[in-house]
Amino acid sequence: MAGLKLSSATLAVFLSSAAFVTLKLSDYEVAQAPRVPQIPIHVQRGDRVQEHYDRYTKRLHAFYESLVAALQNKAPELLPIVEPPKPLRHGYQVLPNIVANPPPLTQTVRPQSAQYSWPWTDHLIDRAASEVDRAAHELRSALSLEQKMRQVLYQQLAARYRQFREQQQNIDAHIQYNRLWQGAIANNRSKYDRENVLHDQVLERQEVREVFQRRNAATAKSAQGKMDRLLLASLNELSTGLSGREHLLGREIDAATNLFSIPGYVRVEQQTEWIIHVSFYTDIQDNEFVLSVKKAIEDTWQLRSGEDEFRIALEFSYVSPEYLYGTHEPPEKVTQINIQEHIDRFPTGRAILTTGALTTHARGGAIILGPHEITKHVLAHEFGHILGFRDVYFRGYKDLGTDGFQVREVVADANDLMGAPSTGAVLRRHYDKIIASYAINNCSDRGCLEVRSSGVPKIDDM
Repeated sequence: MAGLKLSSATLAVFLSSAAFVTLKLSDYEVAQAPRVPQIPIHVQRGDRVQEHYDRYTKRLHAFYESLVAALQNKAPELLPIVEPPKPLRHGYQVLPNIVANPPPLTQTVRPQSAQYSWPWTDHLIDRAASEVDRAAHELRSALSLEQKMRQVLYQQLAARYRQFREQQQNIDAHIQYNRLWQGAIANNRSKYDRENVLHDQVLERQEVREVFQRRNAATAKSAQGKMDRLLLASLNELSTGLSGREHLLGREIDAATNLFSIPGYVRVEQQTEWIIHVSFYTDIQDNEFVLSVKKAIEDTWQLRSGEDEFRIALEFSYVSPEYLYGTHEPPEKVTQINIQEHIDRFPTGRAILTTGALTTHARGGAIILGPHEITKHVLAHEFGHILGFRDVYFRGYKDLGTDGFQVREVVADANDLMGAPSTGAVLRRHYDKIIASYAINNCSDRGCLEVRSSGVPKIDDM
């Protein structure tokens, strides 16, 4: 029996070895074990930003309640302009407000990179929360003021509260934008790597152009005897070397933005004017809203160029959610849906207008509406994708590690509606591309369409 005794050290080794043997799983067991899904880093970071936003929203609501209580007692006439903070609803059948376009630009906009990220959204939340806290402090001090001064302060606070609500909606838009596009980047890094190259090329081309501008300004000064000739010669030499680079950059940028493929649901008709017919399916139940979309797009795409007139004619056919989902239960209003699966349920042969997006965007032949306010121009921009145009801006990214991605955008042509959705214009070249592409695809007889444009050949020449 004595020979069976183990020292405490030996026993410890034996137990640890036994435990190791017992706990080790076979390859089969490892393969069969349920896997805990790995949450992507950009999603985790976004969830933390959402929690930050929710805390800020609670502070905004607390300020609203304090402000309303004060106004009820001291300035009830200001109550109509104060509305409670309401986080935007996202989901199926949630419609955006269509608002007026911003004023047109009065000068050329220099291309620059617009950047969006979770750290920047956190900064927006911090800044907005600080403004709310400052307003809450001023509200608490109002009772110590004279009546006239207190009334002025209440008016200011009521007006600022309206700004706070706009800030809240803007921050929500940033959150949904980042969720959408950071997710897209994570799912297709190679595509956005290519966009990165084009993004940087637009900025480089702008730098080259600014060298030319400085040279031209220097030449003018030199003619007036106001500039050193050696400096002018240096600028001339530099700009000469950059001329080929600008041409190469422009060619690559144009090659990317000029990609165009007209869908089969687009039909071209020539009467006394050019009419581009596009038919849509929609499951939006608010007919007045659909009519407002139709008007916004048709009005924006009207164009007169020389002797030619062009316009868009839209037709919408309603498809009920019950029809789309057949034997399945259709989604309830304000519920989250799988956008691609939803789009795939529509009949083919027409474009699609539907809802349920985090932020409004086009995908394939569909416009998917988000909940945020949208201008008529932006709607018309999304419709441009339905016609077959690609963006004339580039969306790249920077990997921020544990902070997810920084989404970077730069406009290649601020005059083009497809480059600057808010302020760009519908151009003659848009219609030239549509008509020429339609003629190539659909005209077998000579002279079925005549494209009157110096930039596009007649059908007889194709």
